This record gives sequence, C-alpha cells and structure tokens, in this order.
Amino acid sequence: MLVEQLSTSAARGDRLAVARDDRHRAQTSAAEAREVTHQGTLGAQRQSVARVLDVGPHDESSVNREGAGADVDVGVRRVRRRGGVTGLFTQFIPRNGRRQFHVQTVHSPCVTKFRNSAVEISDEVANALEKGRNVVALETTIVVHGLPSPVNLEVAEECESAVRESGSIPATIGVLEGRVVVGLNEVQLRTLADPERHAAKLSARDLGMALATRGDGATTVAGTISIANRVGIEVMATGGLGGVHRDVRDSFDESADLTALSRNQVLVVASGVKSILDIGATLERLDTLGVPVVGFRTNRFPGFYQAESGFSLDWSIADESEAALAFLAHRELSSTGFLVANPIDHKSELSVELHDRALSSALERARALGVSGKEVTPVLLAEFARYTAGASVAVNRELVVSNAGLAGRICAAIAKERA
Repeated sequence: MLVEQLSTSAARGDRLAVARDDRHRAQTSAAEAREVTHQGTLGAQRQSVARVLDVGPHDESSVNREGAGADVDVGVRRVRRRGGVTGLFTQFIPRNGRRQFHVQTVHSPCVTKFRNSAVEISDEVANALEKGRNVVALETTIVVHGLPSPVNLEVAEECESAVRESGSIPATIGVLEGRVVVGLNEVQLRTLADPERHAAKLSARDLGMALATRGDGATTVAGTISIANRVGIEVMATGGLGGVHRDVRDSFDESADLTALSRNQVLVVASGVKSILDIGATLERLDTLGVPVVGFRTNRFPGFYQAESGFSLDWSIADESEAALAFLAHRELSSTGFLVANPIDHKSELSVELHDRALSSALERARALGVSGKEVTPVLLAEFARYTAGASVAVNRELVVSNAGLAGRICAAIAKERA
C-alpha cells in the first residue's frame, strides 16, 4: 500500500494523502504524472478540504471494477491532510475490521513519531495496533488530578499491570509539550504528574489548544476516548464516568464524557458515575444519546464508592466474551460508544452512612469555594478523601485497577472474536 497525492481539483485538496493499491501503480500513465507535476500551477492544491466522505469497497459497484484503482480488500477509512495538527495519520480498515497504519515512522528507543502529526505512539502500542492486537487506553486525569501522591503513580502502574496480566497492551494517554503521547512510559508519566508542571485537565475540546500552545495536560475520559478512537484503540478503562451535575438546572453543568461517548465507538469500563453527580439524570442523558449501559454480572447501576446506586439497568452481561459480542454487534449498527458498568466488590464499598455524610460535606465544600465546571470534581474527591480518612482513596484505587483488568480481558475477547 502506497501513499500518493490527489491530483484532481475535484478533491479540492491541499497535499492530501490517499490510499492506492500498488498493483495498479504500474498503470500510472505519463499524462497522470504530468498532471501531478502541474498541480501547483493549476491551483489544485490551494483549496481547503471542507468534507471528505468515507468510501468503502462495497459502497459503489464501480469501486470493484477491474482497474478501478481500489483494492477490494481495503477501503479508505480516512483521508488526512498533511502538516500542522489537523490530521493524525491515514487509517485503513481491511474487511476483517482490523486497522492497519501505513505511515512513515521515525523510531526512537521508546517512541514512534508520526511525521507531520501531533501524536507520538510508543513502539509497543504501535506494533500492537499494526498487528491487530488488543490495546486498552488509560486516562491520566486520575493520576494528575484525581489521586494524591504517591498513590497516584502506584495506581497508574497497577492499572498497566492489570491490563498486561489480562493479555492486552496498556496505552496510557497524555499531552507533553504540545504532543499527544499514546503509551506514556514511566518517566513521561512522572513528568506529567509533577505538580511543578501544572498540567492542565484536558477534555476533548481542550486538546487542540493544548497542542497549539505546546502545553502539558492530563486527559479526561472524554479526551482519552477521543484520542483512542482516532488512533484505532477500541477499549478504555477508567474509575468513574463524568455525568450530569446535581445543580444542572442552574449551572447546565454536564460532563463532556457523555457527549464524547456518543461520538466515539469506544467501549468504556467504569464503576458507574461518581456518586457526587445526579445519577438518574446521567442515565437518562446516556439513553438520549444512544449509549448502551450494560452491567457486568449485575442488573444494578454502580454508585462508584458503592456497589449500587439504587438504579436498575435494562441489560446485563455474564462474562467478557458476551461483552465482546455485544460491543461488536453494537458497532455494526451504531456510531456511539458502549458503557460497561463494573461495580466495586460489596466487601470493599463505603458504608451507606459514611458515604452519605462524606457526600454532604463534599457538596458543602464545593458551594463554599464557589467552584464550577472541571474544578468541581477534584474538590469533591479531595473532601471525600479527607472526611473518610483515606477510605475513599482505597476504594477508588481498587475499583480503577479492577476496571483496567476487566477492560483488558474484554479487549482480548474482542480480538479473539475477530481472529
């Protein structure tokens, strides 16, 4: 598979990379070569791309004609514009559904750099993706903004270990000096978590500005799954999903995690949503957005620090294989993500009494400080940790590591189904 420049003004392209089957390369005529040579003169590269539609090999009969220039086994999934931060890289999806990446790379001891891209993917993750192996994305907000030091880095290591033990490859995602890193190594993660660097909390909307200003940032669930979907990672693990806040009628405060889930075909394993939120409203919003919420061996929605929140679920899955089958079927029919709700063990949850007292104290603390938006959750979690004398941190630690392991096993099951 080779990458060429579009030569027609109809594509309205500016140095667009396109897929071309190398079996047809020998058929390129001298006239075509001259046309490419004179692109600049004819102004074929000076117009911006407004919209490029996906083209599949079976979408149009002409695509499959002999000499039509498209491989019947490969469809163009994305066409990227080279240069700047507007595109990550060209992505090809064969009929077996596995993504393959055909880009020039520059190898370093620990990182693969995609030229003309704002993304760096570790060699381990890049190799796994190229071979169609199972990779699990991990967020960094919990490390930088969610847990106290040194527990934060310990949990990050435990999550990666849990993914590996499940037979999958971890890909911890963050932004360092204006570059998205997919597969942060230990040194990079410590750098990002250093309080002196003041790493920002990056949702999906913040990524472009962080790259443009060469900033550092920890990715939220929304930021992480947006990047994961872009590079071909289908599964992500987190502690608790963001959601609709309790005072939404006055603040209109709703986490971008929900919207990102509705836009990206990524399976997310979480212990429900944080109990500081309006759980009922969050479930209604996910329903409206078309995101399935499925309990793992439960028909009750988890309450983060508690095994259940008091809300029932329509669907439950018995094991990882069933989760894989459900997700693959969902992908065929919907463009949204898929939420697997994995509750904390009843033996480890906070008692109802302690949880409710801590929640009241946390909400009062947030009101006293007058925080809003992305600053609310860190304040509430910190007050939970203070009020419970660290018990909430222990619960958070256990559930996020458990979710990482489950995500790894589901990811391995997805790969097995596709084999």
